[in-house]
Amino acid sequence: MQTENQPQKRLGPFIIENMESILVDWEAFARTLWHGPLPSSAALRNDAAKMLTAVVKDMETDQTIRQQKEKSQGIVGRDTVGLNAAAAGHALARVNDNFDIQRMVAEFRALRATVTRLWWASTPSPHEQQIEDMGRFNEGLDQLLAASVSAFTERVDQSRRMFMGILGHDLRQPLTSILMFSDVLLSPKAPADPRPVVAGIRRCSDSMARMLTDLLDFTSSQLGSDMPVHPISCDIGAVCEELVQEMRTSAPGAAFYYKASGDTSGTWDPVRLRQLISNLLSNSLQHGDPRGPVTASIHGGEDEVTLKVHNFGKAVPSEAIGTLFDPMVRVAASDAHRPHGSVGLGLYICREIATAHGGDISVTSSAEEGTTFAVRLPRQAFGRS
Repeated sequence: MQTENQPQKRLGPFIIENMESILVDWEAFARTLWHGPLPSSAALRNDAAKMLTAVVKDMETDQTIRQQKEKSQGIVGRDTVGLNAAAAGHALARVNDNFDIQRMVAEFRALRATVTRLWWASTPSPHEQQIEDMGRFNEGLDQLLAASVSAFTERVDQSRRMFMGILGHDLRQPLTSILMFSDVLLSPKAPADPRPVVAGIRRCSDSMARMLTDLLDFTSSQLGSDMPVHPISCDIGAVCEELVQEMRTSAPGAAFYYKASGDTSGTWDPVRLRQLISNLLSNSLQHGDPRGPVTASIHGGEDEVTLKVHNFGKAVPSEAIGTLFDPMVRVAASDAHRPHGSVGLGLYICREIATAHGGDISVTSSAEEGTTFAVRLPRQAFGRS
Protein backbone atom coordinates (compact mmCIF):
# COMPACT_ATOMS: atom_id res chain seq x y z
CA MET A 1 0.00 0.00 0.00
CA GLN A 2 1.27 3.44 -0.88
CA THR A 3 2.01 6.01 1.82
CA GLU A 4 1.88 9.79 1.58
CA ASN A 5 5.67 9.91 1.12
CA GLN A 6 5.78 7.39 -1.71
CA PRO A 7 5.41 8.57 -5.31
CA GLN A 8 2.00 7.75 -6.69
CA LYS A 9 1.90 5.11 -9.40
CA ARG A 10 0.43 6.61 -12.58
CA LEU A 11 -1.79 4.74 -15.01
CA GLY A 12 0.00 5.86 -18.17
CA PRO A 13 3.41 4.36 -17.30
CA PHE A 14 1.60 1.34 -15.83
CA ILE A 15 -0.04 0.64 -19.20
CA ILE A 16 3.29 0.88 -21.01
CA GLU A 17 5.00 -1.38 -18.46
CA ASN A 18 2.22 -3.96 -18.68
CA MET A 19 1.62 -3.66 -22.42
CA GLU A 20 2.42 -7.30 -23.15
CA SER A 21 -0.01 -8.62 -20.51
CA ILE A 22 -2.75 -6.37 -21.86
CA LEU A 23 -2.06 -7.45 -25.43
CA VAL A 24 -2.13 -11.13 -24.47
CA ASP A 25 -5.66 -10.63 -23.14
CA TRP A 26 -6.63 -8.61 -26.23
CA GLU A 27 -5.31 -11.33 -28.54
CA ALA A 28 -7.10 -14.09 -26.63
CA PHE A 29 -10.39 -12.21 -26.84
CA ALA A 30 -9.95 -11.42 -30.55
CA ARG A 31 -9.36 -15.13 -31.09
CA THR A 32 -12.86 -15.87 -29.74
CA LEU A 33 -14.39 -13.38 -32.17
CA TRP A 34 -12.51 -14.46 -35.28
CA HIS A 35 -14.50 -15.78 -38.22
CA GLY A 36 -12.63 -18.42 -40.19
CA PRO A 37 -9.10 -19.79 -39.85
CA LEU A 38 -7.07 -17.96 -37.21
CA PRO A 39 -4.36 -15.64 -38.53
CA SER A 40 -1.03 -14.71 -36.98
CA SER A 41 -0.66 -13.14 -33.55
CA ALA A 42 0.19 -9.83 -35.21
CA ALA A 43 -3.11 -9.82 -37.11
CA LEU A 44 -5.07 -10.68 -33.96
CA ARG A 45 -3.43 -7.84 -32.04
CA ASN A 46 -3.64 -5.52 -35.02
CA ASP A 47 -3.19 -1.86 -33.89
CA ALA A 48 -3.91 -2.50 -30.20
CA ALA A 49 -0.43 -1.41 -29.03
CA LYS A 50 -0.57 1.71 -31.21
CA MET A 51 -3.99 2.62 -29.82
CA LEU A 52 -2.94 2.11 -26.21
CA THR A 53 0.18 4.20 -26.77
CA ALA A 54 -1.99 6.96 -28.26
CA VAL A 55 -4.27 6.83 -25.20
CA VAL A 56 -1.28 7.10 -22.85
CA LYS A 57 0.05 10.07 -24.80
CA ASP A 58 -3.36 11.71 -24.59
CA MET A 59 -3.53 11.06 -20.83
CA GLU A 60 -0.18 12.75 -20.31
CA THR A 61 -1.22 15.85 -22.27
CA ASP A 62 -2.70 18.77 -20.33
CA GLN A 63 -6.39 19.15 -21.06
CA THR A 64 -8.67 22.14 -20.53
CA ILE A 65 -12.29 21.88 -19.45
CA ARG A 66 -13.32 22.90 -22.96
CA GLN A 67 -11.19 20.19 -24.56
CA GLN A 68 -12.63 17.62 -22.18
CA LYS A 69 -16.17 18.69 -23.10
CA GLU A 70 -15.41 18.61 -26.84
CA LYS A 71 -13.87 15.16 -26.52
CA SER A 72 -16.96 13.88 -24.69
CA GLN A 73 -19.06 15.20 -27.60
CA GLY A 74 -16.87 13.49 -30.19
CA ILE A 75 -15.51 16.75 -31.60
CA VAL A 76 -12.15 16.18 -33.28
CA GLY A 77 -9.45 18.56 -32.12
CA ARG A 78 -5.70 18.63 -32.41
CA ASP A 79 -5.39 16.72 -29.17
CA THR A 80 -7.45 13.79 -30.55
CA VAL A 81 -5.83 13.44 -33.98
CA GLY A 82 -3.44 10.72 -32.78
CA LEU A 83 -6.24 8.76 -31.16
CA ASN A 84 -8.42 9.00 -34.24
CA ALA A 85 -5.66 7.91 -36.62
CA ALA A 86 -4.85 4.82 -34.54
CA ALA A 87 -8.53 3.93 -34.18
CA ALA A 88 -9.24 4.38 -37.90
CA GLY A 89 -6.36 2.08 -38.83
CA HIS A 90 -7.71 -0.61 -36.52
CA ALA A 91 -11.27 -0.23 -37.81
CA LEU A 92 -10.28 -0.55 -41.46
CA ALA A 93 -8.25 -3.66 -40.68
CA ARG A 94 -11.23 -5.21 -38.88
CA VAL A 95 -13.45 -4.52 -41.89
CA ASN A 96 -10.91 -6.45 -43.96
CA ASP A 97 -10.94 -9.20 -41.31
CA ASN A 98 -14.70 -9.59 -41.91
CA PHE A 99 -15.65 -8.39 -38.41
CA ASP A 100 -19.07 -6.91 -37.87
CA ILE A 101 -19.39 -3.76 -35.80
CA GLN A 102 -20.64 -5.62 -32.71
CA ARG A 103 -17.49 -7.74 -32.57
CA MET A 104 -15.26 -4.72 -33.00
CA VAL A 105 -17.05 -2.85 -30.18
CA ALA A 106 -16.71 -5.94 -28.00
CA GLU A 107 -12.92 -5.71 -28.38
CA PHE A 108 -12.93 -2.26 -26.77
CA ARG A 109 -15.15 -3.43 -23.91
CA ALA A 110 -12.70 -6.26 -23.26
CA LEU A 111 -9.75 -3.85 -23.44
CA ARG A 112 -11.34 -1.55 -20.89
CA ALA A 113 -12.04 -4.47 -18.57
CA THR A 114 -8.47 -5.79 -18.85
CA VAL A 115 -6.79 -2.48 -18.06
CA THR A 116 -9.22 -1.74 -15.22
CA ARG A 117 -8.71 -5.15 -13.64
CA LEU A 118 -4.92 -5.00 -13.78
CA TRP A 119 -4.83 -1.39 -12.57
CA TRP A 120 -7.07 -1.81 -9.53
CA ALA A 121 -5.32 -5.06 -8.61
CA SER A 122 -2.05 -3.12 -8.38
CA THR A 123 -3.63 -0.10 -6.66
CA PRO A 124 -5.86 -1.28 -3.81
CA SER A 125 -6.11 2.22 -2.26
CA PRO A 126 -6.10 4.67 -5.15
CA HIS A 127 -5.30 8.34 -4.62
CA GLU A 128 -7.22 11.18 -6.21
CA GLN A 129 -4.65 11.54 -9.00
CA GLN A 130 -4.91 7.84 -9.82
CA ILE A 131 -8.70 8.04 -10.00
CA GLU A 132 -8.31 11.01 -12.34
CA ASP A 133 -5.94 8.90 -14.46
CA MET A 134 -8.64 6.29 -14.81
CA GLY A 135 -11.08 8.97 -15.91
CA ARG A 136 -8.65 10.20 -18.57
CA PHE A 137 -8.09 6.61 -19.72
CA ASN A 138 -11.83 6.07 -20.14
CA GLU A 139 -12.12 9.35 -22.05
CA GLY A 140 -9.35 8.27 -24.40
CA LEU A 141 -10.85 4.81 -24.87
CA ASP A 142 -14.26 6.31 -25.61
CA GLN A 143 -12.62 8.52 -28.22
CA LEU A 144 -10.95 5.45 -29.75
CA LEU A 145 -14.27 3.63 -29.86
CA ALA A 146 -16.12 6.56 -31.43
CA ALA A 147 -13.44 7.05 -34.09
CA SER A 148 -13.32 3.30 -34.81
CA VAL A 149 -17.08 3.06 -35.23
CA SER A 150 -17.08 6.10 -37.52
CA ALA A 151 -14.26 4.74 -39.71
CA PHE A 152 -15.79 1.25 -39.73
CA THR A 153 -19.25 2.37 -40.81
CA GLU A 154 -17.86 4.77 -43.40
CA ARG A 155 -15.81 2.01 -45.05
CA VAL A 156 -18.66 -0.50 -44.94
CA ASP A 157 -21.12 2.02 -46.39
CA GLN A 158 -18.67 2.95 -49.13
CA SER A 159 -18.02 -0.68 -50.00
CA ARG A 160 -21.71 -1.50 -50.03
CA ARG A 161 -22.47 1.40 -52.36
CA MET A 162 -19.73 0.25 -54.71
CA PHE A 163 -20.88 -3.34 -54.38
CA MET A 164 -24.48 -2.49 -55.26
CA GLY A 165 -23.26 -0.43 -58.20
CA ILE A 166 -21.24 -3.38 -59.47
CA LEU A 167 -24.20 -5.72 -58.96
CA GLY A 168 -26.55 -3.41 -60.84
CA HIS A 169 -24.08 -3.01 -63.68
CA ASP A 170 -23.46 -6.75 -64.04
CA LEU A 171 -27.11 -7.74 -63.76
CA ARG A 172 -27.99 -5.28 -66.51
CA GLN A 173 -25.88 -7.08 -69.11
CA PRO A 174 -27.54 -10.54 -68.95
CA LEU A 175 -30.95 -8.93 -68.46
CA THR A 176 -30.46 -6.89 -71.65
CA SER A 177 -29.44 -10.05 -73.49
CA ILE A 178 -32.55 -11.88 -72.27
CA LEU A 179 -34.74 -9.04 -73.56
CA MET A 180 -32.97 -9.15 -76.92
CA PHE A 181 -33.35 -12.93 -77.17
CA SER A 182 -37.05 -12.57 -76.28
CA ASP A 183 -37.53 -9.98 -79.02
CA VAL A 184 -36.03 -12.43 -81.50
CA LEU A 185 -38.47 -15.16 -80.48
CA LEU A 186 -41.44 -12.77 -80.64
CA SER A 187 -40.52 -11.21 -83.98
CA PRO A 188 -42.22 -12.23 -87.25
CA LYS A 189 -38.83 -13.47 -88.44
CA ALA A 190 -38.29 -15.80 -85.48
CA PRO A 191 -35.94 -18.68 -86.34
CA ALA A 192 -37.49 -22.02 -87.20
CA ASP A 193 -35.30 -23.69 -84.60
CA PRO A 194 -35.57 -21.60 -81.40
CA ARG A 195 -33.24 -23.78 -79.35
CA PRO A 196 -30.06 -21.65 -79.81
CA VAL A 197 -31.98 -18.56 -78.70
CA VAL A 198 -33.52 -20.39 -75.73
CA ALA A 199 -30.04 -21.66 -74.80
CA GLY A 200 -28.83 -18.05 -74.77
CA ILE A 201 -31.68 -17.08 -72.44
CA ARG A 202 -30.79 -20.00 -70.19
CA ARG A 203 -27.11 -18.98 -70.02
CA CYS A 204 -28.02 -15.42 -69.08
CA SER A 205 -30.53 -16.62 -66.49
CA ASP A 206 -27.93 -18.93 -64.95
CA SER A 207 -25.48 -16.04 -64.75
CA MET A 208 -28.02 -13.85 -62.94
CA ALA A 209 -28.97 -16.71 -60.62
CA ARG A 210 -25.31 -17.23 -59.63
CA MET A 211 -24.86 -13.54 -58.86
CA LEU A 212 -28.02 -13.41 -56.75
CA THR A 213 -27.04 -16.59 -54.88
CA ASP A 214 -23.64 -15.11 -54.08
CA LEU A 215 -25.30 -11.90 -52.92
CA LEU A 216 -27.69 -13.76 -50.61
CA ASP A 217 -24.87 -15.84 -49.13
CA PHE A 218 -22.76 -12.71 -48.62
CA THR A 219 -25.64 -10.83 -46.97
CA SER A 220 -26.34 -13.76 -44.65
CA SER A 221 -22.70 -13.92 -43.51
CA GLN A 222 -22.59 -10.14 -42.94
CA LEU A 223 -25.59 -10.46 -40.63
CA GLY A 224 -23.55 -12.83 -38.48
CA SER A 225 -24.96 -16.10 -39.78
CA ASP A 226 -22.73 -18.99 -40.69
CA MET A 227 -23.02 -20.46 -44.16
CA PRO A 228 -25.81 -23.09 -43.84
CA VAL A 229 -24.74 -26.58 -44.88
CA HIS A 230 -26.66 -29.85 -44.84
CA PRO A 231 -24.15 -32.74 -44.92
CA ILE A 232 -25.05 -36.11 -46.35
CA SER A 233 -22.95 -39.01 -47.57
CA CYS A 234 -21.48 -38.07 -50.94
CA ASP A 235 -18.38 -38.33 -53.12
CA ILE A 236 -16.55 -35.06 -53.74
CA GLY A 237 -14.58 -36.78 -56.48
CA ALA A 238 -17.74 -37.51 -58.44
CA VAL A 239 -18.97 -33.94 -57.95
CA CYS A 240 -15.65 -32.51 -59.14
CA GLU A 241 -15.39 -34.81 -62.17
CA GLU A 242 -18.92 -33.85 -63.24
CA LEU A 243 -18.13 -30.13 -62.96
CA VAL A 244 -14.89 -30.49 -64.91
CA GLN A 245 -16.86 -32.15 -67.71
CA GLU A 246 -19.39 -29.30 -67.62
CA MET A 247 -16.56 -26.76 -67.88
CA ARG A 248 -15.15 -28.62 -70.92
CA THR A 249 -18.55 -28.31 -72.58
CA SER A 250 -19.13 -24.65 -71.72
CA ALA A 251 -15.55 -23.57 -72.50
CA PRO A 252 -14.43 -25.81 -75.40
CA GLY A 253 -11.36 -23.66 -76.07
CA ALA A 254 -9.88 -24.34 -72.62
CA ALA A 255 -8.18 -27.47 -71.30
CA PHE A 256 -9.51 -28.97 -68.07
CA TYR A 257 -8.02 -32.00 -66.34
CA TYR A 258 -9.17 -34.03 -63.37
CA LYS A 259 -7.32 -36.57 -61.24
CA ALA A 260 -8.10 -38.28 -57.94
CA SER A 261 -6.39 -40.58 -55.46
CA GLY A 262 -7.52 -42.28 -52.28
CA ASP A 263 -11.02 -42.38 -50.85
CA THR A 264 -12.90 -39.21 -51.88
CA SER A 265 -16.16 -39.97 -50.08
CA GLY A 266 -17.36 -38.31 -46.88
CA THR A 267 -20.18 -36.40 -45.23
CA TRP A 268 -20.59 -32.98 -46.84
CA ASP A 269 -23.22 -30.78 -48.45
CA PRO A 270 -23.03 -31.73 -52.16
CA VAL A 271 -24.84 -28.56 -53.27
CA ARG A 272 -22.29 -26.38 -51.47
CA LEU A 273 -19.44 -28.53 -52.82
CA ARG A 274 -20.67 -27.86 -56.35
CA GLN A 275 -20.76 -24.14 -55.58
CA LEU A 276 -17.23 -24.19 -54.15
CA ILE A 277 -15.65 -26.23 -56.96
CA SER A 278 -17.51 -24.33 -59.68
CA ASN A 279 -16.28 -21.00 -58.27
CA LEU A 280 -12.67 -22.23 -58.16
CA LEU A 281 -12.78 -23.63 -61.70
CA SER A 282 -14.38 -20.45 -63.04
CA ASN A 283 -11.87 -18.30 -61.20
CA SER A 284 -8.97 -20.28 -62.68
CA LEU A 285 -10.44 -20.00 -66.16
CA GLN A 286 -11.03 -16.24 -65.85
CA HIS A 287 -7.68 -15.30 -64.32
CA GLY A 288 -5.35 -17.98 -65.68
CA ASP A 289 -3.52 -18.33 -68.96
CA PRO A 290 -6.24 -19.12 -71.57
CA ARG A 291 -3.75 -21.39 -73.34
CA GLY A 292 -2.75 -23.25 -70.19
CA PRO A 293 -4.61 -26.12 -68.55
CA VAL A 294 -6.76 -25.92 -65.42
CA THR A 295 -6.24 -29.00 -63.25
CA ALA A 296 -8.52 -30.14 -60.45
CA SER A 297 -7.07 -32.84 -58.20
CA ILE A 298 -8.46 -34.55 -55.12
CA HIS A 299 -6.61 -36.64 -52.58
CA GLY A 300 -8.37 -38.60 -49.86
CA GLY A 301 -6.37 -38.94 -46.64
CA GLU A 302 -7.17 -40.76 -43.44
CA ASP A 303 -9.32 -38.08 -41.81
CA GLU A 304 -9.64 -35.41 -44.48
CA VAL A 305 -9.84 -34.79 -48.19
CA THR A 306 -7.84 -32.14 -50.04
CA LEU A 307 -9.06 -30.48 -53.22
CA LYS A 308 -6.59 -28.48 -55.35
CA VAL A 309 -7.34 -26.34 -58.39
CA HIS A 310 -4.29 -25.19 -60.34
CA ASN A 311 -3.77 -22.89 -63.30
CA PHE A 312 -0.87 -21.17 -65.03
CA GLY A 313 -0.77 -17.48 -65.81
CA LYS A 314 0.02 -14.21 -64.11
CA ALA A 315 0.88 -14.74 -60.44
CA VAL A 316 -1.23 -13.26 -57.67
CA PRO A 317 0.79 -10.36 -56.16
CA SER A 318 2.18 -11.27 -52.73
CA GLU A 319 0.55 -8.21 -51.16
CA ALA A 320 -2.86 -9.40 -52.41
CA ILE A 321 -2.63 -12.96 -51.06
CA GLY A 322 -3.75 -11.96 -47.55
CA THR A 323 -6.91 -10.21 -48.76
CA LEU A 324 -7.84 -12.45 -51.67
CA PHE A 325 -10.84 -13.92 -49.83
CA ASP A 326 -12.01 -10.62 -48.29
CA PRO A 327 -14.97 -9.18 -50.24
CA MET A 328 -14.77 -5.61 -48.91
CA VAL A 329 -11.13 -5.27 -49.97
CA ARG A 330 -11.80 -6.63 -53.44
CA VAL A 331 -14.92 -4.50 -53.93
CA ALA A 332 -13.13 -1.37 -52.72
CA ALA A 333 -10.28 -2.00 -55.16
CA SER A 334 -10.48 -1.24 -58.86
CA ASP A 335 -12.65 -3.71 -60.78
CA ALA A 336 -10.86 -3.16 -64.07
CA HIS A 337 -9.91 -6.84 -64.32
CA ARG A 338 -13.13 -8.26 -62.88
CA PRO A 339 -15.02 -10.31 -65.47
CA HIS A 340 -18.60 -9.50 -66.38
CA GLY A 341 -21.15 -11.78 -64.76
CA SER A 342 -19.28 -11.76 -61.47
CA VAL A 343 -19.77 -9.59 -58.39
CA GLY A 344 -16.36 -10.51 -57.02
CA LEU A 345 -17.65 -12.80 -54.26
CA GLY A 346 -16.64 -16.19 -55.62
CA LEU A 347 -13.51 -16.72 -53.51
CA TYR A 348 -15.22 -15.32 -50.42
CA ILE A 349 -18.06 -17.83 -50.88
CA CYS A 350 -15.46 -20.60 -51.25
CA ARG A 351 -13.91 -19.66 -47.93
CA GLU A 352 -17.29 -19.56 -46.20
CA ILE A 353 -18.23 -23.00 -47.54
CA ALA A 354 -14.91 -24.50 -46.46
CA THR A 355 -15.20 -22.92 -43.00
CA ALA A 356 -18.80 -24.10 -42.58
CA HIS A 357 -17.57 -27.68 -43.17
CA GLY A 358 -14.84 -27.27 -40.54
CA GLY A 359 -12.12 -26.89 -43.18
CA ASP A 360 -10.08 -24.11 -44.70
CA ILE A 361 -8.80 -22.74 -48.01
CA SER A 362 -5.39 -21.37 -48.93
CA VAL A 363 -3.57 -20.16 -52.04
CA THR A 364 0.00 -20.22 -53.33
CA SER A 365 1.08 -18.41 -56.45
CA SER A 366 4.24 -17.73 -58.47
CA ALA A 367 5.07 -16.93 -62.07
CA GLU A 368 6.98 -20.22 -62.42
CA GLU A 369 4.64 -22.64 -60.64
CA GLY A 370 1.29 -21.01 -61.36
CA THR A 371 -1.56 -20.54 -58.87
CA THR A 372 -3.01 -23.28 -56.68
CA PHE A 373 -6.05 -23.05 -54.44
CA ALA A 374 -6.11 -25.81 -51.82
CA VAL A 375 -9.25 -26.71 -49.87
CA ARG A 376 -8.94 -28.99 -46.86
CA LEU A 377 -12.15 -30.66 -45.67
CA PRO A 378 -12.49 -33.02 -42.70
CA ARG A 379 -14.15 -36.21 -43.86
CA GLN A 380 -17.05 -35.71 -41.47
CA ALA A 381 -18.63 -32.24 -41.51
CA PHE A 382 -21.22 -31.07 -39.02
CA GLY A 383 -23.85 -28.94 -40.71
CA ARG A 384 -25.35 -25.68 -39.51
CA SER A 385 -28.78 -24.70 -40.73
